[in-house]
Amino acid sequence: MVDTKVFLDVVRDNGMTLRGVAKKMGMSYASLYRKSRNVTPFRISEVEMICRIVGISTKAEKERIFSA
Repeated sequence: MVDTKVFLDVVRDNGMTLRGVAKKMGMSYASLYRKSRNVTPFRISEVEMICRIVGISTKAEKERIFSA
């Protein structure tokens, strides 16, 4: 489960938008939007890709966002 507020704050703090992250992932904005709001789950590979894109490197930070 994703902590939506923290996730969106991290994306914004890194100067990105949800639309920009989706584009870099090769995913539609609508799909990322649904995943970020816990309508559909993230795959592990998607979590890893997001972490690389927005610069999340620590396990604690990943858990804070994606294990809410």
